[in-house]
Amino acid sequence: MNRKVILMLLILILVLISCKSYERIDLNESKYPIISPFPERKDRKVVIYYPDSQLRYLVTENREIEVEEEQNIIKIIINEFLKGPKSEYSKSLVSPNTKLLSLDVIGDTAYVNFSGDLIDSNLDERNEALLLYSIVNTITEIDTIKNVQILIDGKDRNIFINNYKIDKPLEKSEFLVNKTYVSPMSVIKNYYDSLLNKNYDKAMRYVKLNGNIDINYATIKAYLKSNYTFMSNYNIIKYYIEKYDTNTRVDFVMDINYSSPDRIRKTESFNLAYKREGYKINIEFD
Repeated sequence: MNRKVILMLLILILVLISCKSYERIDLNESKYPIISPFPERKDRKVVIYYPDSQLRYLVTENREIEVEEEQNIIKIIINEFLKGPKSEYSKSLVSPNTKLLSLDVIGDTAYVNFSGDLIDSNLDERNEALLLYSIVNTITEIDTIKNVQILIDGKDRNIFINNYKIDKPLEKSEFLVNKTYVSPMSVIKNYYDSLLNKNYDKAMRYVKLNGNIDINYATIKAYLKSNYTFMSNYNIIKYYIEKYDTNTRVDFVMDINYSSPDRIRKTESFNLAYKREGYKINIEFD
């Protein structure tokens, strides 16, 4: 009896299986799209920054590049930048041997690792700024990137080449786009030149007082006169600029020689603000 029951159940299962319907796939139907073995390519417009041909400021170059669906757009733009400008009105300060070694993005900051070929120790302050911000401005054209941290051969650097700090991520500098570079250090040199020549009124032209209204220009002028009357010479040994913007800071080391045999080595930090006539030294009073 049990055998008959088992046999009947097996027959019933076989009948049910044979009745199951299978959908026939028609490759011509739209709900079964053909998957292409080749990634989709799209044209994308990008903006790249280069120094102008006379190395005065940054200019933009618009390009249309082909991007595959899965490609990293930031890498493509950096490699496009490394190819150099196509316009005769632009110039690249990047060595042709420079390579992008790696790229990481954390939040809105791009960590860009270049080969050591990027560093040319012969660049002066202005050209260093033009090179640095041609990179930073190009990468921050990507909507999701607000800051750029540059690494060289996988290592952090405090100073890019000689004068500009890169110890923390940098933002785009609109101040250098189509505007002639103005050295933040020039106002400091003009200030000390005026003190050296005992022209204290001229020295005060490079100063902007902030804070306590009871301290006026006459007070500061008297202070300068009492402290720098016997200065016979000065030498700025090294200096570092925080960023190129309308507000920045310059850290510097200098020697001051006096008419007596004394020489004083000073480490100074000046906050600068750019006004219509140029940078001024901000002096804060509590």
